[in-house]
Amino acid sequence: MDGSCTDRTCHIFDLRHGIRLVGGKKLSPKGHAVYQRPIRAALGPDHSQLINRHGARMIATWFVLLAVALTAVAADVPVVTRAEWNARPASGDIDSMETPLARAVIAHTGGGGCSDDQGCANLMRNLQQYQMTRQRFSDIGYHYLIGGNGRVYEGRSPSQRGAFAGANNEGSLGIAFMGNFDEQPPSDAALEAGKSLLEQAVGQGQLAEGYQLLGHRQVSATKSPGDALYTLVQQWPHWSEI
Repeated sequence: MDGSCTDRTCHIFDLRHGIRLVGGKKLSPKGHAVYQRPIRAALGPDHSQLINRHGARMIATWFVLLAVALTAVAADVPVVTRAEWNARPASGDIDSMETPLARAVIAHTGGGGCSDDQGCANLMRNLQQYQMTRQRFSDIGYHYLIGGNGRVYEGRSPSQRGAFAGANNEGSLGIAFMGNFDEQPPSDAALEAGKSLLEQAVGQGQLAEGYQLLGHRQVSATKSPGDALYTLVQQWPHWSEI
């Protein structure tokens, strides 16, 4: 079927029915005029504006949802749970803290590090064993630990007071990078995990939005988190000289 339209009337030449167009009118095969009702515009200006406004709102809503989704994805840091790295249960009661916390403290564990999942899980168990038996802590002292494999490991709950900074444990979220970083910084994957973890802690209400970021040596008599890591931490958002 072929068609041609002028103004509000669309004339159609239908080969199947033998209808032909003569002088702007349709004629049947017998030459009788066939009346064709004009095809009027389906939507007036008001309707078009309404659709345009509705479409604009839908597009704006879509962009907002997309931004929220991308932010959630960007900040989503999977955490290896205590059960997954086979942690021991705490040996005693641990004082609680009210969240969100005002400070995040970056430390290193010292000693050897790890670069794969199995090695980091073993190091977590060894560190917990050392701190619970030698240092007589009720549990592993930090709230989160980060391996050279770029994965974050669950320590004690952020609502429990840590054991890494003496009197400054109160109100502090302890994050330790596994290894010694006096001379060399952690892996890029570990550093990115640390930054994302801080953002996620704010989003989950563990850290206050205006939190202070500190190096371990700023709240305790220690070389932790190591010169190389401390130099980088001072360039991160929220770092404070106190």
